[in-house]
Amino acid sequence: MKMKINDEVNAQRQFEQHIELLITYKKCNLDKDVYLNLDSLDKALKWYHNIAKDINPEMINEFKKKLGEMGEDND
Repeated sequence: MKMKINDEVNAQRQFEQHIELLITYKKCNLDKDVYLNLDSLDKALKWYHNIAKDINPEMINEFKKKLGEMGEDND
């Protein structure tokens, strides 16, 4: 039973991260249509990985920390 709860919690966290990524992608790409589907998520992930490779690793850690804090604010 504990394993099922952990799986559900992990699935919920992943979903929330996907939503945050899609929102950030849209904010940075106002001219693009962004939907809650796999095509938009794929585009957002490619966009994120493309910009992330050019960013200082410390900046990425700060961004992830802020995303984590935003998720905690919703609890």
